[in-house]
Amino acid sequence: MRLSQVLQRLRTTSLEWRLPKRVDILIAFTDTANQLMSYFPDQRIRVLDLESPRRNAWMLLLAALRGSFRVDGYIAAWTSFTRASLVLSAQDNFQPLWNLRRKKDVSVALVQNGLRAPDPNIIPVSKQVPDSPTKGVDFYFCFNDLMRPLLRKSVTANFIALGSFRSNNSPLLSPSETRSIAYISTLRTDLPLDHIVLTDSDNSCVRYGDILDSRIAILREVVTFCINNELGLRILGKDRNHAKEHAFYLQRLQGVTFEFIPRHPNQYHYQGCDAARLTVSTSSTLGLESLSRGNRTIILNKLSLLLDQPFQRFGWPKELPDEGRFWSTSCSPARIQEILRDVNDLSDIQWKLVVDPYREVLPVWDPGNAQFVEALRTFGARQRRTGTT
Repeated sequence: MRLSQVLQRLRTTSLEWRLPKRVDILIAFTDTANQLMSYFPDQRIRVLDLESPRRNAWMLLLAALRGSFRVDGYIAAWTSFTRASLVLSAQDNFQPLWNLRRKKDVSVALVQNGLRAPDPNIIPVSKQVPDSPTKGVDFYFCFNDLMRPLLRKSVTANFIALGSFRSNNSPLLSPSETRSIAYISTLRTDLPLDHIVLTDSDNSCVRYGDILDSRIAILREVVTFCINNELGLRILGKDRNHAKEHAFYLQRLQGVTFEFIPRHPNQYHYQGCDAARLTVSTSSTLGLESLSRGNRTIILNKLSLLLDQPFQRFGWPKELPDEGRFWSTSCSPARIQEILRDVNDLSDIQWKLVVDPYREVLPVWDPGNAQFVEALRTFGARQRRTGTT
């Protein structure tokens, strides 16, 4: 890169001119950073906010001198200058992290934070599995054993079936269930209703508004069940714009009484699922995590039909029937009411017997992330106290 290009890039970036101090661990991205940091109480840690336009000027210059002004070069410059022994991130599908040049004294560990599908927009698939010692990562903590062969198509790593790091980090509530149903919102207020979503069918697409309409139809059936069974309704928010998300449900559910619980930074609604009599998910990873925690959770997901995408089906990558004791692909009103009624009437022992045969398709339940601690013990990882609250 020419000096003029470097100077132009520096002029258009918010710069920090302070020289970094030496650290033991670099955490890429702020998402889940506080939770990750808590497992390394005695280590010097720096979190790199790669989503903001702010950059360290010296690290940009160092990256440019090494011939790379891209984000992977920027992270490599940080790693080299601070002499960090570990690069850690919960943004596991951020491909530049897969391409960091590894040295003998630097390791890279990734934590899966969402269900990964064979779609180039979700998980960039290389033309061939990287086999160069300068490619891949050292540790990849994935949801379950079914994820290993899928992820291995894109990146080399020591894959460890950890489950959901965030869920494992959140203690289970002691039995004190509320008389309510928790509905997991998946609303994105940044997408207009006429936003086009491509399907896997030839020359086919759907509007985002059509997807929302199908989810609201499901939610109205949940409302009907709540009324008939004297259960409250709690909507577990997702979007950063809490007011706009709340307003959406007020407008779509006029006359319906419900409690809206916004999602704040570093809060992931796990205990909101623990506390509910039933939890309903339409397409959220949180629904799978709730199931792995033992909660009565119902998966009502039509996306595989709407988008003609088999990986949207419950249980993927394993092929399960369209309909099951606690899930539905058709999501017809009669089917929704049948599942809600059936799961609600089960005893705790009966519910466990229903879910246990499907544990392999759910995130592993590893309270306190014991496997994470064991794998990264040499980098200073320590077990946190866990249990019920």
